[in-house]
Amino acid sequence: MKGIAASVGRTLGIIVLACLLFMAACVAAFSIQRAADFSGQRSRLTALRAGPAIASASLAYDRGLPDGASLGRLRLLATHNSYRRAAGPLRLFFIGLAEPGWPAKLAYSNPPLWDQLDAGLRSFELDIRPRRSTFVLAHVPLVDDRSYEPDFPLALQELALWSDRNPGHAPIILLLELVADYSFLDPALGPWDGPALDRLDAALRSALGKRLIEPDELRGAAPTLAAALGGRGWPSLGTARGRFIAILHKDEAYRSLYTAGRPSLEGRAMLDCAPAPSPDAAADVLNDPLGDAPAIRAESAAGILVRTRADADMVRGAELLKAALASGARIVSTDFPPGRPAPDGYVAALPGGVTMDILPPRP
Repeated sequence: MKGIAASVGRTLGIIVLACLLFMAACVAAFSIQRAADFSGQRSRLTALRAGPAIASASLAYDRGLPDGASLGRLRLLATHNSYRRAAGPLRLFFIGLAEPGWPAKLAYSNPPLWDQLDAGLRSFELDIRPRRSTFVLAHVPLVDDRSYEPDFPLALQELALWSDRNPGHAPIILLLELVADYSFLDPALGPWDGPALDRLDAALRSALGKRLIEPDELRGAAPTLAAALGGRGWPSLGTARGRFIAILHKDEAYRSLYTAGRPSLEGRAMLDCAPAPSPDAAADVLNDPLGDAPAIRAESAAGILVRTRADADMVRGAELLKAALASGARIVSTDFPPGRPAPDGYVAALPGGVTMDILPPRP
């Protein structure tokens, strides 16, 4: 019996050791891929800077939009998790161990932001994580962090370079989601605290400069941002051409931290998602175009930039897309924009197959 027990113990030890070696090899492989993504991003940006300053073919459509239209009437098709590159089978295996339902929801991928801009897209969602003194883009650290845009400051530089090469483009709206889940998978990740938010503002201003439409500019002499947008409204498309708006994704904890001592976003670089009648009410995220339809209509009618989703977690179809388009939301997000259909052929687009349009004035 002792011999059998010893044999079983040795076998279990070998199995445990093999599992640990397998996991270590996977971690090493994933880390090498991540490093290659950073290197690839730097190389691509260097090549873009050295390349010819040729405007995108998509710019012609932007320039055809009426300058006199209010920015608040501009509707944009957006991509969801715009930085994310599809995970391979091994990564999906590990994701499934912790979140069994996730692999089936992750069957989408996005090309570099430059390519998306060339395709006519003007709104992007980016998941940001503080890492040491900078910021990175990652859906889940280590296991789902493949990206053409892993370095957030470099991603902003890419956006700024495309903007310089395409004067007169429609404003580009960035929805920035501050994420901290599964941070234990990367010990270099830090918390979202006041200093990190200040650094994020600084990163936006460093890369985008005067291109960035900040809350102070929108508020002007009005007592609050909400009063300005509810009164004189958003600036015209003509004055917003070639510029950017950054929006802090909906999260009350981060909003409270971001607006501490700045109730109307005084001195901040980003708008946030705030419930009316808050002084900082300017944007919102209401992702269910069916269940959230009344709220989307009401907020949109009040001049708030609402983002909704035409599809989510691989749930898609004509009914959801129709509801998103009818909702009045100014940003309609999808995993499957024109040119990149879902496996069943589904594609989300605005009426006429376009990626942006001007909604009629409110009655």
